Amino acid sequence: MDEAYQQHIKTKHFLKYKQDTLNMVKSLSLPTMQPLDLQAMDKIFQKMK
Repeated sequence: MDEAYQQHIKTKHFLKYKQDTLNMVKSLSLPTMQPLDLQAMDKIFQKMK
């Protein structure tokens, strides 16, 4: 996940966001999180048909 975040913050649209919000955002970080219920994750994030 950290690798994906590092790649995302180098994208053109993120760099534009960062520049446009330079005076509003004081810090950016991606907290490490663990799902509470691994078995429920598929149901929670299931695509709606």
